[in-house]
Amino acid sequence: MEFGRERVRAAKTLTRTCRFRGDRASLLLIWECVQARLRDVMGKSLGRTRHWVASPAYRIVVEALVNARHEAGLSQQIIADRLHKPASYVAKIELGERRLDVVEFVALARAIGTDESRLFAGVLQAFPDRLEV
Repeated sequence: MEFGRERVRAAKTLTRTCRFRGDRASLLLIWECVQARLRDVMGKSLGRTRHWVASPAYRIVVEALVNARHEAGLSQQIIADRLHKPASYVAKIELGERRLDVVEFVALARAIGTDESRLFAGVLQAFPDRLEV
Protein backbone atom coordinates (compact mmCIF):
# COMPACT_ATOMS: atom_id res chain seq x y z
CA MET A 1 0.00 0.00 0.00
CA GLU A 2 2.90 2.34 0.78
CA PHE A 3 4.16 1.91 -2.79
CA GLY A 4 0.90 3.36 -4.14
CA ARG A 5 1.03 6.36 -1.82
CA GLU A 6 4.63 7.06 -2.74
CA ARG A 7 3.74 6.84 -6.44
CA VAL A 8 0.99 9.44 -6.01
CA ARG A 9 3.29 11.73 -4.00
CA ALA A 10 6.06 11.45 -6.61
CA ALA A 11 3.64 12.09 -9.48
CA LYS A 12 2.22 15.20 -7.78
CA THR A 13 5.69 16.56 -7.10
CA LEU A 14 6.84 15.97 -10.65
CA THR A 15 3.76 17.45 -12.29
CA ARG A 16 4.27 20.60 -10.20
CA THR A 17 7.96 20.86 -11.10
CA CYS A 18 7.76 19.71 -14.73
CA ARG A 19 5.84 21.72 -17.25
CA PHE A 20 3.24 19.51 -18.85
CA ARG A 21 2.59 20.83 -22.35
CA GLY A 22 -0.26 18.42 -23.06
CA ASP A 23 1.61 16.43 -25.69
CA ARG A 24 2.58 12.80 -25.60
CA ALA A 25 6.32 13.47 -25.42
CA SER A 26 6.05 15.51 -22.23
CA LEU A 27 3.72 12.92 -20.71
CA LEU A 28 6.26 10.18 -21.41
CA LEU A 29 9.03 12.36 -19.98
CA ILE A 30 7.03 12.89 -16.79
CA TRP A 31 6.37 9.14 -16.54
CA GLU A 32 10.10 8.42 -16.90
CA CYS A 33 10.78 10.95 -14.13
CA VAL A 34 8.17 9.28 -11.92
CA GLN A 35 9.71 5.86 -12.51
CA ALA A 36 13.20 7.15 -11.73
CA ARG A 37 11.95 8.84 -8.56
CA LEU A 38 10.17 5.68 -7.43
CA ARG A 39 13.29 3.61 -8.03
CA ASP A 40 15.23 6.08 -5.88
CA VAL A 41 12.65 6.13 -3.10
CA MET A 42 11.60 2.49 -3.09
CA GLY A 43 14.85 0.92 -4.22
CA LYS A 44 12.87 -1.34 -6.53
CA SER A 45 12.81 -1.90 -10.23
CA LEU A 46 9.49 -1.12 -11.88
CA GLY A 47 9.92 -3.99 -14.28
CA ARG A 48 11.62 -4.41 -17.59
CA THR A 49 10.17 -3.33 -20.89
CA ARG A 50 8.86 -6.41 -22.59
CA HIS A 51 10.54 -7.47 -25.80
CA TRP A 52 7.40 -7.16 -27.91
CA VAL A 53 6.76 -3.63 -26.66
CA ALA A 54 10.27 -2.48 -27.52
CA SER A 55 10.36 -4.14 -30.94
CA PRO A 56 10.31 -1.75 -33.90
CA ALA A 57 7.69 -3.89 -35.66
CA TYR A 58 5.26 -3.67 -32.76
CA ARG A 59 5.76 0.09 -32.53
CA ILE A 60 4.87 0.34 -36.24
CA VAL A 61 1.51 -1.34 -35.56
CA VAL A 62 0.71 0.93 -32.61
CA GLU A 63 1.84 4.08 -34.41
CA ALA A 64 -0.39 3.23 -37.38
CA LEU A 65 -3.40 3.07 -35.06
CA VAL A 66 -2.43 6.26 -33.24
CA ASN A 67 -1.91 8.12 -36.52
CA ALA A 68 -5.26 6.89 -37.87
CA ARG A 69 -6.99 8.05 -34.67
CA HIS A 70 -5.34 11.47 -34.88
CA GLU A 71 -6.23 11.83 -38.57
CA ALA A 72 -9.84 11.03 -37.72
CA GLY A 73 -9.75 13.67 -34.99
CA LEU A 74 -10.86 11.24 -32.30
CA SER A 75 -9.84 11.03 -28.66
CA GLN A 76 -8.94 7.87 -26.79
CA GLN A 77 -12.16 8.28 -24.81
CA ILE A 78 -14.33 8.26 -27.95
CA ILE A 79 -12.62 5.10 -29.22
CA ALA A 80 -12.99 3.46 -25.81
CA ASP A 81 -16.69 4.36 -25.71
CA ARG A 82 -17.21 2.81 -29.14
CA LEU A 83 -15.52 -0.37 -27.93
CA HIS A 84 -17.39 -0.35 -24.59
CA LYS A 85 -14.05 -0.28 -22.78
CA PRO A 86 -12.47 2.16 -20.32
CA ALA A 87 -10.21 4.87 -21.74
CA SER A 88 -7.25 3.21 -20.05
CA TYR A 89 -7.66 0.26 -22.45
CA VAL A 90 -6.82 2.46 -25.45
CA ALA A 91 -4.16 4.40 -23.54
CA LYS A 92 -2.34 1.24 -22.48
CA ILE A 93 -2.29 -0.05 -26.04
CA GLU A 94 -0.97 3.26 -27.37
CA LEU A 95 1.69 3.49 -24.65
CA GLY A 96 2.80 -0.09 -25.24
CA GLU A 97 1.69 -1.32 -21.83
CA ARG A 98 -0.84 -3.75 -23.30
CA ARG A 99 -0.28 -6.18 -26.12
CA LEU A 100 -2.58 -5.93 -29.11
CA ASP A 101 -3.81 -8.96 -31.03
CA VAL A 102 -5.24 -9.12 -34.56
CA VAL A 103 -8.87 -9.12 -33.42
CA GLU A 104 -8.27 -6.02 -31.29
CA PHE A 105 -6.44 -4.34 -34.19
CA VAL A 106 -9.49 -4.83 -36.40
CA ALA A 107 -11.87 -3.67 -33.65
CA LEU A 108 -9.79 -0.53 -33.04
CA ALA A 109 -9.55 0.23 -36.77
CA ARG A 110 -13.32 -0.08 -37.11
CA ALA A 111 -13.89 2.08 -34.02
CA ILE A 112 -11.65 4.72 -35.59
CA GLY A 113 -13.67 4.47 -38.79
CA THR A 114 -10.83 3.48 -41.06
CA ASP A 115 -10.60 0.52 -43.42
CA GLU A 116 -8.78 -2.15 -41.43
CA SER A 117 -7.40 -3.90 -44.50
CA ARG A 118 -5.90 -0.67 -45.85
CA LEU A 119 -4.48 0.19 -42.44
CA PHE A 120 -2.97 -3.28 -42.09
CA ALA A 121 -1.55 -3.09 -45.62
CA GLY A 122 0.21 0.13 -44.60
CA VAL A 123 1.62 -1.63 -41.54
CA LEU A 124 2.91 -4.50 -43.69
CA GLN A 125 4.61 -2.07 -46.06
CA ALA A 126 6.28 -0.30 -43.14
CA PHE A 127 7.63 -3.54 -41.67
CA PRO A 128 11.30 -4.28 -42.25
CA ASP A 129 12.15 -7.21 -44.52
CA ARG A 130 13.28 -9.27 -41.59
CA LEU A 131 11.12 -9.48 -38.45
CA GLU A 132 12.27 -10.67 -35.06
CA VAL A 133 9.72 -12.63 -33.06
